[in-house]
Amino acid sequence: MEQHPALSTAGTLTLNFPNGASVDMIETNAIQSGRVGADLKLRDSTLVQAQTQLDQLAATLAGSLSDLTTAGTTVVSGSKAGFDLDLSNVLPGNSINLTYTDTATNTPHQITIVRVDDPTALPLPNTAASPNDKVIGVNFQGGMASIVSQITAAVGNTNLQFSNPAGSTLRVLDNGAAAVSVNAASTTVTTTALANGNTQLAVFTDGSTPYTT
Repeated sequence: MEQHPALSTAGTLTLNFPNGASVDMIETNAIQSGRVGADLKLRDSTLVQAQTQLDQLAATLAGSLSDLTTAGTTVVSGSKAGFDLDLSNVLPGNSINLTYTDTATNTPHQITIVRVDDPTALPLPNTAASPNDKVIGVNFQGGMASIVSQITAAVGNTNLQFSNPAGSTLRVLDNGAAAVSVNAASTTVTTTALANGNTQLAVFTDGSTPYTT
């Protein structure tokens, strides 16, 4: 595992020479065997992987119990059809989910739009499993006009049209020319109250804020 001494607070082992030179034994991977080598592998690799797996397990558990997916409302505007989505409860880390079909090739696509209000985390890497799909991050802090603009730019030439008809509503439509068909749209948000009329539970927090996925 690559070491970053300036960022690590776990400590290191330094070999100092009589001429004043020194070597970081951990950064240079000089210790490969013995009890110390085994302890270093445990600290820097095995336990790190175990922590990652536990984090993934906790995130999956939190999402399965706290996330509520709400389908969009069907809307028709002239020759265009699609969905309206209420974004008022979308928290950082929550997502907007769109599926559409390119009717010229009959190719299905999925777009996952994640709310990311930290500018340093944008653009998000596209982690979609299929080359036909996209994962994009959008900063919600600039309001609905900014959200629409960011989504429009990020999805590119898909023949999808995004707008804000009122309030916190995001509208997604086809272009009315049979080039694309919007199949489904939904939001996945984290429940923040116990008395919400749903089976989801607001029991997972990151400090004092709800844990979102």
